[in-house]
Amino acid sequence: MKINIVRPILPNLSHIKKNFEECLKSGIVTNNGKNVKNFEKNLKKFLRSKNDPVLFCNGQIAFYSLIQAWKFKLKIKYNEKLYAIVPSFTWSGTVNSLILNNITPIFCDTDEKFLLDLNKVEIQIAKLKKIRKKIKFIIPVSNYGNILNLDRLKSFCKKNKMIALMDNAPAFGSKYKNKFPNSYGFDEMYSFHATKIMSSMEGGCIVSNDNEIINYCRYIRDFGQFEKKIGNIKLPGLNSKMQEISAIVGNYNLQNFKKTLKKRMRVVNKFKNFFTYFENKKIFSLMKVDPSVDCTYLYFPILVHKKINKFKNHLQNSNISFRKYYTAVHSLDFYKKEKKITLNLDLKFTNKIKNKVIALPVFSDMTIKEINYIFGKINQFYKVL
Repeated sequence: MKINIVRPILPNLSHIKKNFEECLKSGIVTNNGKNVKNFEKNLKKFLRSKNDPVLFCNGQIAFYSLIQAWKFKLKIKYNEKLYAIVPSFTWSGTVNSLILNNITPIFCDTDEKFLLDLNKVEIQIAKLKKIRKKIKFIIPVSNYGNILNLDRLKSFCKKNKMIALMDNAPAFGSKYKNKFPNSYGFDEMYSFHATKIMSSMEGGCIVSNDNEIINYCRYIRDFGQFEKKIGNIKLPGLNSKMQEISAIVGNYNLQNFKKTLKKRMRVVNKFKNFFTYFENKKIFSLMKVDPSVDCTYLYFPILVHKKINKFKNHLQNSNISFRKYYTAVHSLDFYKKEKKITLNLDLKFTNKIKNKVIALPVFSDMTIKEINYIFGKINQFYKVL
């Protein structure tokens, strides 16, 4: 048996064939056609957002554009030196988006939720007196679908006069106190990559209650244009529109998302029950989740305390895919070499876990046979059950 790290959620062709054929027959396969517009309206309804979300060709471009939109809203000059709080324990795309916007990342530590440790951040930034007023943004990354206590985040932003831009790439469907983050006034990015829980094969979106930010994002994804007849631009944008074919797939998957998530959480709960024994034996630690958070679990992350290299070899030999996810960004080759473009604060916990967290596969249509195979191979290795 072979179990891949992900199993993309793709509709049966027969379910979307009619829409595909209509799209191809119309000749409108891009440039924000009816399928993209319908997808945006359906996302607004699902997320209960004030505005229609803005769809992009992928999540990273969407996040880059959100940062750029805020720079224009705040009237920040291109060469003005700015900083942003960001976890090092994240995917490189988060940090790359800051660098490409001429913003210096301040790498901060995470906690047992694998999220930004706001208490630690608050203590550390108080010591950065010379640059304190230049720290405009904080970037909470919702690793594995887990999200911060949003009441705490809101009070942090108010106290420290920062704007939170949420990288929710892996967290579509996750809630805090039964509400999506936009309900608390936060701007967020979701990824619809094929590896994600909610997929359009490739794509992403920005959700914001701020009309100005939404408009800027719409300009940015279309070269910066606001007067198409003469190609006039408000700002330097990109050609980053979602294709109609992707929107068709995304629309279908969104209609079925609640059923998909329900099946996924049944699998996740089996994993939780199985791994509790190992956590009690201090073989693994599981990701902590705030009681107020509904976490959708893009993967099932475990912090491995014993025999990690042999354990990884055992999984590979058993044809069970996994990811060493994440390798801390501050330890990646480029960021180690270009130390002048980042600032590292105390990363004690991040350095402790960066090579010890393994993301195991969970997907909505994972069979009992596949689940038992994974559990059996782990039992076999640790010989505890």
